[in-house]
Amino acid sequence: MQDSPLVSIITPFRDAADYLPEAIQSVLDQEYRNWELLAIDNGSIDEGAQIVRSFNDARIHLLQAPKAGVSYARNAGLEASRGAYICFLDADDRLTKSSLKIRVAALQRFSNADFCDGTVRFFERRFERQLRVWQPSFSGKPLDELVGLTGSCFMGISWMCRSTSIGKIRFPEGQTHSEDLSFYLQLASTGGDYIFVEASIYDVRVRTDSAMSALSGLESGYASIARQLPLLHVNAALQQTFRRRVRRILFRSYLKRLQPVRALKAYRRWSSTQNL
Repeated sequence: MQDSPLVSIITPFRDAADYLPEAIQSVLDQEYRNWELLAIDNGSIDEGAQIVRSFNDARIHLLQAPKAGVSYARNAGLEASRGAYICFLDADDRLTKSSLKIRVAALQRFSNADFCDGTVRFFERRFERQLRVWQPSFSGKPLDELVGLTGSCFMGISWMCRSTSIGKIRFPEGQTHSEDLSFYLQLASTGGDYIFVEASIYDVRVRTDSAMSALSGLESGYASIARQLPLLHVNAALQQTFRRRVRRILFRSYLKRLQPVRALKAYRRWSSTQNL
């Protein structure tokens, strides 16, 4: 099936029984049919595993992983994946119906591209009201854009990647925030090209109890990335750009949550030349 290569979709889940059926159904509803869904149970204590088993489709595979975090679970999915293309779907989000079809077509058309993204829509908890839309605006080698946190080619776990571009690259286990950015930085450091389609490819369910709502964890994730950048041979000027951008993000975010003391401390930390 040369014209319809296998796509591996990796979905980790933990205690997501309220959302998992909709995520899986969005995969079943794909216009593109040659896919495998690797659903990784990351230590759930609810009925998530039974929900996965209830979908009678041979393309859906349930994997078990210890409660070791989303990076560990995604890495387990990468190890088990067989697809020529790989993408990710969080258990509380969903893919649009053309998500796989349009991105596979783009990657087949542009053989020099390794990563394909698209428009991401954000909805309130029940997917009844759209809150905002993000659209990519960059094509080319994305490393500098990612480090600069420009928002031109990164809005979460929405890239489709050639499996050959991933190789042995894995998510940083133990990092609870910005692990997707760390992963993409590793991919981008190998020199691959990023392209995007204008169509919507991914829908995010905005939850106030999500991991991204914890600012201290977000700052810790950014600190992990700051330590990662020299290992990726990112030049000093761009590393400073990253620190300035993080400083601005954290300062404004803490102030928005009426935490001026933490805002000032974060500003000082990220203004320092000392290691984080």
